[in-house]
Amino acid sequence: MIFASYYITLTTTFAVSFSTASTSCSKAFSEWRPTWMPLRDELRCKPNCDADVKTSHFSGNWTSYDKCCVCHSCASWEGNEIDLVIEYVSVMGKSLVIVEKPFEKVSVYKIELQYGEMSEFPSNICNWDDDVRIGTLFGSVSIVSSFIDFQENVVTIDLTGNKIRKIPDINCLIRLDTLKLAGNKIGLLSNTSIANLTYLRHVDLTNNILKAIDPNTLVNQNLNILVGLFAGNEITTGDVSNWLKERPFCEYDFSNNKISQLTNTKNITLNPDKIYGTGFLILAGNLITTFPDLKTLLNLDSLNMFGTLINFGFDLRNVPLTCDCHMQPYHHLASSTLVQLWRDYFNLTCASPESLKDASIYSVDPHDFVCELTQADKCPRGCKCIDQPQNDTIYIDCESANLLEMPTELPTSTFSNKISLNLAQNDITTLANVSYLHKLSLINLSRNDLGDVGNNIFGKLENAVIDISINPRIRVLPRLIQYRNVCETVLSKLIVDCNCDTLWIESWLKTRSCDNMDQSNYFKCHVPGKGTIYGTEFSESLLDCQHDLTHLISTPILCSTALVIVGAIVTYIFRYEALVIWLKLTHSTDFASFSYDVALSFNSEDEMLRKWVIKTLVPAIHNEGYKTFMPFVDVERGDDRTTGVIEAFKDSRNFVLILSTSYLTDGIAPENDIEEANELERKWIENEWKYAWHLFITDRRRKAIIVNYDHISASQVADKKIKAILRVGDMVNFGNHNDDMLQTIIQKIEKRVKRTGTDDFVELRVRPNANQVTPAIIKFRTNYVDEKYRY
Repeated sequence: MIFASYYITLTTTFAVSFSTASTSCSKAFSEWRPTWMPLRDELRCKPNCDADVKTSHFSGNWTSYDKCCVCHSCASWEGNEIDLVIEYVSVMGKSLVIVEKPFEKVSVYKIELQYGEMSEFPSNICNWDDDVRIGTLFGSVSIVSSFIDFQENVVTIDLTGNKIRKIPDINCLIRLDTLKLAGNKIGLLSNTSIANLTYLRHVDLTNNILKAIDPNTLVNQNLNILVGLFAGNEITTGDVSNWLKERPFCEYDFSNNKISQLTNTKNITLNPDKIYGTGFLILAGNLITTFPDLKTLLNLDSLNMFGTLINFGFDLRNVPLTCDCHMQPYHHLASSTLVQLWRDYFNLTCASPESLKDASIYSVDPHDFVCELTQADKCPRGCKCIDQPQNDTIYIDCESANLLEMPTELPTSTFSNKISLNLAQNDITTLANVSYLHKLSLINLSRNDLGDVGNNIFGKLENAVIDISINPRIRVLPRLIQYRNVCETVLSKLIVDCNCDTLWIESWLKTRSCDNMDQSNYFKCHVPGKGTIYGTEFSESLLDCQHDLTHLISTPILCSTALVIVGAIVTYIFRYEALVIWLKLTHSTDFASFSYDVALSFNSEDEMLRKWVIKTLVPAIHNEGYKTFMPFVDVERGDDRTTGVIEAFKDSRNFVLILSTSYLTDGIAPENDIEEANELERKWIENEWKYAWHLFITDRRRKAIIVNYDHISASQVADKKIKAILRVGDMVNFGNHNDDMLQTIIQKIEKRVKRTGTDDFVELRVRPNANQVTPAIIKFRTNYVDEKYRY
């Protein structure tokens, strides 16, 4: 992305460079033969590119010299073009090109008529005009008909300031280099008008009434437009699929149009093996208010790919940007990266909201980049919903909203994964079992009318701070509360029954106490015969929980029996958790030889998950020298998958199950081919997990690791073995800090296995980032190159 900052100096001189080129393409200029324009042998490049730019740090597939010359080139014939004459043949603005001298094959020609009354291109250019009267009147006139001999040597057309309304098919002008049509009345640039003009370098359609540019016009592989000037038109939508060139260009200027949104008409997905650009895209003075979601727009796995693959500079000055949640992901990038993304970044300012108006985007606290959600976003009636990506949280404030029950659904966000829900001071009577409980980081139900709070509901709030204070009808605390941190459970102003059945309260408050909490903030206990005391003062000594003396003999027996029964029940219920803990404690460090370090199991029909695994997780594992096995890649097509998986799993030291929501769709009948493929793949994963679990519990040298890709809580999982690892085993939550997460996964993988053979590898050189001096080299096994999964 260094190109963008360097381009600041290049772009300021380009207009002068191009406009004066006709008198300055001297012999002192170096020959320039760009590889993507092999037919052109007359191009020259200015000396400053020859000297200084060759030492710059451009990245990508093109040389630094090429990237400088796209803005500083000229043609050896410039200044020597022979003018061809245009004659009007109608008061309606029709015209013809006439020739007054014999054709010379070694000469080049220019068609120029500025600020005239032309309403159309000259009718005999490529014989586009099918008006029979033109052919009848002028078809036999030699000065008109002989123009056909000149067409292939026309290099410049300058019809600036006329009244031309469309560009016809002019593909017969095979050497056309420059097309200047500024100040006309053209409304559309068609993808057929200039599709085969491989020599065309410069197009100027400034100040027309252009409303659209057909898809695939600017990125057409036959075209090599280095400068496209489209400023001052009426374009309302920017099509990024028309900008993502795989070759260098100088600039595309769309300033002062009416662009309010960006689209991806061709639904282009960026190829991670390519670099797009370099080039400079000017969008200054448009109507873009919401910063585009480039991750979704360009089908990216992560926003970091944008800076890696797209080697563009951007000019977004004088754009009325709303500094909201859509801006935060870009501000979150390092400031040095932001400076390279667009010119004059430090002078970009917020147009709204009012609190940030005219503030420099660079100086805004990222916590202030928020979006207010509405009922259309599923914000409950009477509530205020704010999405704050910097905290990865949607804040929903329903305090005093006259609610009688908890909302059935809440907003979701592209940027935030957690929800903070304030339901204080309403008339809610029940803590409902709603679908979003596992997403809550906080739930405030204080000052409501809650009664019984069930154990099963509390279990789904294990990751949330809970406030159920000032609910007079709550008399019994759910027993599962004893496993929570007291500091994250607000119970003040409650008076609960404390008796022989709730002795666990004493040990809970002692073992999980909150050091910084004042006693008055604890709940109170109503103790039989003792009145009301603070919960911290409750103890068994206040109660007479002893049995009658006649039962002293039977009590130990009964207690022992009860303990055995309870122990047996608890052991049975949590047998897999106990087994996982035991296997972790007795894990063997015998480094015997395995063929694979890691066997990966996940739903390969889940496109987003598959992309992340192949393009992010697997390269990170390979960079550590580990060898992986993935059934959908490594089992040869046509082979029995079951046999292949069993054999490979037997020879794998670590098993990694990537848990996603698509794994939990058990029992849902597929309604189409895609769902049927997902269901089939899910059954394969179930079988793979059964093999992995069997090997894990029978061989203490092995490890089973779960990557919780979709933040699934243990309560959502039916499989008790998976549930056990989520609770007490080796589990990694998929999070925003991708590098930390990848490092955690790698740390949980055992040491690299001893190799018994060699593998075929392909080296891919990756452009260095800001902290790398030399390109990184990533090795991928050749059998991963599969057409179905190539991006």
